[in-house]
Amino acid sequence: RLVQRVAAAHAGTACRYSGDRLALIVPDADEPSAERLAAEVAGELRDRFRAQTASASWRPGDTGNAVVYRARDALGGQ
Repeated sequence: RLVQRVAAAHAGTACRYSGDRLALIVPDADEPSAERLAAEVAGELRDRFRAQTASASWRPGDTGNAVVYRARDALGGQ
């Protein structure tokens, strides 16, 4: 629900990536914005759950998969 609230506040989409992994897709979010959103989610989750967050943003020439892979790599490939 938290990720859904953040998504709604930023015209994004929250989804289950797989199992207990969630994703937040925010159109037009640059790297600093993506990092701020990840920090916002992490801050709210910290007190209630053991969770890791990471962010990645689109770069010229990227595919959607490239962005997802960068975020996964930032989590140590988990």
